Amino acid sequence: MKLLNDPKKNGKYRPRLLFRLLRLFAPKEDVLLLKRNFEEVYASFSQRKGKKAARWFLFAEIARSVPGIFTASISWRIAMLSNTVKVALRHIARFKLYSVINIAGLTVGLAAVMLILLYIQFEISFDRFHEHADRIYRVEVRRQNEERKSSLTPAPLAPAIQKDFPEVIAATRLYNQDHVHLHYEEKNMFEDGFIYADPEIFDIFSLKLKRGDAETALEEPFSVILSESMAEKYFGTEDPVGKTVRVRESMEFTVTGILEDLPEHSHFSIHFLIPVTTLERMNSLYDLTNWGASSYKTYFLLREDAAIQRLSEKIPAFLGSHMGENVPAGFEVQFQPLSRIHLFSNTTGEISKTGDIRVLYISASIALIILLLACINYMNMATARSSRRAREIGVRKAVGARRSQLIRQFIGESMTFTLIAFILAYFLAGLILPAFNDFAGTNLQLNLIRNWRFIPWIAGLILAVGFISGSYPAFAISSVRPVSIFQGRFTGLGGHRLRTVLVVIQFCVSVLLIAGSFGMKRQLDFVRRSDLGFHKEDILVIDIRDAVLRSHLGAIKQDFLRSPEIQSASAFVFLPHATNAATIADWPGKDESIEQEIFINFVDYDYLDVFGIDLVEGRNFSREHPSDTEGAFLLNESAAREIGWESALGKSLTHFVGRRTGRVWLTF
Repeated sequence: MKLLNDPKKNGKYRPRLLFRLLRLFAPKEDVLLLKRNFEEVYASFSQRKGKKAARWFLFAEIARSVPGIFTASISWRIAMLSNTVKVALRHIARFKLYSVINIAGLTVGLAAVMLILLYIQFEISFDRFHEHADRIYRVEVRRQNEERKSSLTPAPLAPAIQKDFPEVIAATRLYNQDHVHLHYEEKNMFEDGFIYADPEIFDIFSLKLKRGDAETALEEPFSVILSESMAEKYFGTEDPVGKTVRVRESMEFTVTGILEDLPEHSHFSIHFLIPVTTLERMNSLYDLTNWGASSYKTYFLLREDAAIQRLSEKIPAFLGSHMGENVPAGFEVQFQPLSRIHLFSNTTGEISKTGDIRVLYISASIALIILLLACINYMNMATARSSRRAREIGVRKAVGARRSQLIRQFIGESMTFTLIAFILAYFLAGLILPAFNDFAGTNLQLNLIRNWRFIPWIAGLILAVGFISGSYPAFAISSVRPVSIFQGRFTGLGGHRLRTVLVVIQFCVSVLLIAGSFGMKRQLDFVRRSDLGFHKEDILVIDIRDAVLRSHLGAIKQDFLRSPEIQSASAFVFLPHATNAATIADWPGKDESIEQEIFINFVDYDYLDVFGIDLVEGRNFSREHPSDTEGAFLLNESAAREIGWESALGKSLTHFVGRRTGRVWLTF
């Protein structure tokens, strides 16, 4: 058969290429036998009919044989898989305690890891549903001496970016309002999610209108696009397009469309979408040409062939051309990819709650640790009882089973255990999921049909656990020699040091996880019970949003105080721990290059008494001093220390709200 392997005698024809086709479909152990048979057929046919006819005959025979070989191979593999499952189930039935311990350990581990992976998948999926998510950016700014960036930018920034940079396809500004009074017929409510935006928002984000035209829906001021849920809430089955709703009791908005609700994994939500030009009509304070005020979020869509780095290099000259000498010292503009906003934001002015990539790293680490613990538990249990399977191993090897077949056998058994554990873990995770959602503040659903993208995660998890769990027992048990088994010299697997190390690791990690759990509990207890500097028990907070009621706060307080159950009452804008509003403070002798930001609150005379806030020095606001309503501040110790005052009493302070200037009368 030298003729087959001699390319010089056979020209360009090489029958060995056909034999490679056999290797793709036939079991490895059958390829050699098939090759010899076909070589004999070729030699016989070549002598009778000639080489050319023999080659075509060989090609036809191999091509005709491949389907049968492939079918037989599949049938054989199915039979082997069936045998593996039967052996695994037989061991489960025979060694019940061992099986229960193994499956229970894998079930708990898989359930915990499944929930963590579900949470991780949800967090990393934010904003990726937009068609051009990889080319959408948000503008962020950082000022001198500020640790955090801000997502709030000047109003003219978006149209200027779109006009000056050809690499920007579209840009829009977003202005958010919450707690807005909305009235339609008999329905009178306060709603969140009022977003004022430019029409270009439809060119940037994948927003789908169920009713209305995206080209014209935001053209006219005082038009509004309702989200699908809001349209159903206020209009039911009625068509809202063309109808009017009343906002803040005095302004009427015409409904021009219905917007499909945004998915939960969006870093901002839209319930009412309104043209940004409406703001100027509502109040002259909303000047969309003012570069000095930062209240808007700016998003833009970059061209496919454009580089964001080159755009960043043009920003200093861009700011100089529009803001001139008014560019603050140390003022920086940066661009954040849309897909990184949720997890990598360290900015003020967020529309909605953002995530934290560090939480995901911790969650992934915990999942990996739990996974390894479950796998180590399975390994130790399997190797500890290896001596009981010695005769089975010896018999299999004696009748011709190769080591690779034994490895596949034990890996298959591990996969079977893992699959059974996964089925149980799936139901266990479903039972735990409501409590997990309460803990994580999410609304996750364990539904593989609706969340089909989670299936590859689950498949990878099952394969990883099955292989890791069964790898050491499989490779170790399959290496045992039959002679030592039948002579009674095999008493179990060696590698006691490895097993000891695995047990120690398992024990140490378990102790660390338990200790970490207790530590987290103590930390949460500390947060709940720690002294915040004010009373938080037995205080009822009522959010008064109605403008008419707000104008009669004094009378409302007196009505409350008539009740013997109420000891004191106060009217204020924010709770003591809130950081909802900030102002740039100024004082005599301040370095002009420093912009000192302080958080502010607006309160009445009884605020300190209601919350039990102690004075360090000075006095409280007093009705006996009418000038307090126009020119007095209460300053806490941190603010005084940041400014550099040892004693703040009597010092002059100015903030930007009306450029109000007054004296500090106390610190607390």
